[in-house]
Amino acid sequence: MSTMLHTRIVTPTVERPPARSRRLPRVASAVASVALLGAGLWGVSVTSSGSSPSGSSPTPHADILSIARFLGLSPAALRLEHGHSGNSPSGMRMTANVRGVGMVQWDPRTHEVNEVIFDNNLATLPAGTNPTDKAAALRTASAFAAAHFDGFSQLVVREVQLVNHELFTEWQVLYQARTGDAWAPRMVRVGVNARDGRLAYYWSSRLPDAVSAVPHISMAQAATAVRALAGPAALVGSLSLEITATGPGTERLVWVTTVTPRTTAKVHVSTGSLVWVDAQTGAPTVVANFH
Repeated sequence: MSTMLHTRIVTPTVERPPARSRRLPRVASAVASVALLGAGLWGVSVTSSGSSPSGSSPTPHADILSIARFLGLSPAALRLEHGHSGNSPSGMRMTANVRGVGMVQWDPRTHEVNEVIFDNNLATLPAGTNPTDKAAALRTASAFAAAHFDGFSQLVVREVQLVNHELFTEWQVLYQARTGDAWAPRMVRVGVNARDGRLAYYWSSRLPDAVSAVPHISMAQAATAVRALAGPAALVGSLSLEITATGPGTERLVWVTTVTPRTTAKVHVSTGSLVWVDAQTGAPTVVANFH
């Protein structure tokens, strides 16, 4: 694994759900920072009409209506605080805190809500407590996603897993579209509190297929490239073919996998790395290291 320390490592703003690098929060405020990571934020106040602080511009009425409808709130009662705008792989995004709910992110062009973190529904699973039923969590996640993501019927369940973030345990459900043999950049991830079954967060991505989903490099060839990159002291996970994006119009077809060390005896070796192999050229790249 130590050979990976000398390879080219890039950290693009990748359109991936929060669980890929397990960056979900230990507290609610950290959840918001995860959602904004890599967004290149610049300070712009976002407030609802009638409550704008001095010098700020009110949030457009269409955004207010969309957010209120998504949350099931009255537009008149909606209060947005601490707003920012920034770029994401899907384009410009606005992010603000909804008083009494949590962080909300939306597309100012289409007014679609892309992410919500329900602060009050994040909680610890007490020691010795059994998590809520997986099937029940899946039903909760599916019902919410179907009601809030246009085109949900075109997605399939990609993964359901129980994840412990120490101060927050959840069932993570990922729904994603497919184009041929590749996973497409249209997806929804829903987190359900494993202690009480309440909805913890919602995250979505909606990008077109801007590249061909037919690889020139086979899975076996990609696996060989990753093993050559990682070295013999590493374990290479299963590979999946995905259309990914690092920004609007920058989609790429890549083989995606994780690389983990066979031993953690050396403290300088990370727990694992996320690796892409370009499905057209065969070039491997370490996208991120995680602990």
